[in-house]
Amino acid sequence: MNKIIERELKRARLLCDVRPGRQVDLKVGIAELINTLRQIYASKGVNITSEVALNAQFFGDKEDLMEMLGNLLDNACKWSRNRVSLTVMNGEGVSFIIEDDGDGASVVDLNMLTRRGFRADESQPGSGLGLAIVNDIVESYNGTLNFSRSAAMGGLRVEIKLNQFKKKTT
Repeated sequence: MNKIIERELKRARLLCDVRPGRQVDLKVGIAELINTLRQIYASKGVNITSEVALNAQFFGDKEDLMEMLGNLLDNACKWSRNRVSLTVMNGEGVSFIIEDDGDGASVVDLNMLTRRGFRADESQPGSGLGLAIVNDIVESYNGTLNFSRSAAMGGLRVEIKLNQFKKKTT
């Protein structure tokens, strides 16, 4: 419980202090995360690919980024048949697109995915908190989180847009 409280206090401090000095090396962080997931899902043989735009930058807390991408990529690996992709683009802020070749989610479930405790499929282990945590992180960066069907891979497509240069007003 103390770790959760410390993390939320840290996030609250960061909301008031997003500076260029807090830039995270996206290529290194993503490579480390993908290597870890490849080991976890080695027996499943998931092919995880990533493409990070040269100019893509993330300004914020590395723990937030790794927790957000870790939850999303872990879910994609869990529900995929064997392919997962991550694309990172820069524009007004930074965008992350995670896609998999699994069955995806129903239209009804797409709207429920970020509710705490909601699980679209009870046959797999999980708490139903991962996407709610992702949603909280995205909101803390004044961003958007959208779920849809992947046209490229057929499974779930998650798109996050973070506009890191506008402070969230409450």
